[in-house]
Amino acid sequence: MDGAMTTTAATEHPTTATETRMLTEVQQELARVVTMTEEAATKTLDTVDELMPLIQTMMSDSSKLEEAWGRLNTPELVESIPPQVHAALQAFMSRVHQ
Repeated sequence: MDGAMTTTAATEHPTTATETRMLTEVQQELARVVTMTEEAATKTLDTVDELMPLIQTMMSDSSKLEEAWGRLNTPELVESIPPQVHAALQAFMSRVHQ
């Protein structure tokens, strides 16, 4: 019956067995893509959930470090460390809580 014309009740347009098979294949591929997307999203969200305690600890530690740096960042300290180290610390501190 390949190539035979049939009429679908929903659309009243003639379709061939080949078109029907192609639609079925496209639907299956779309279902596969949806499943893969759901799995990837679940994996991503699970990873974020696993990392949240570490992220919270790092945020807390960085706040403490930022406070300490604010107290220690004096002209005397700036003169005692290499300029590139000071610049790197300043850049890091400005990025920590963006």
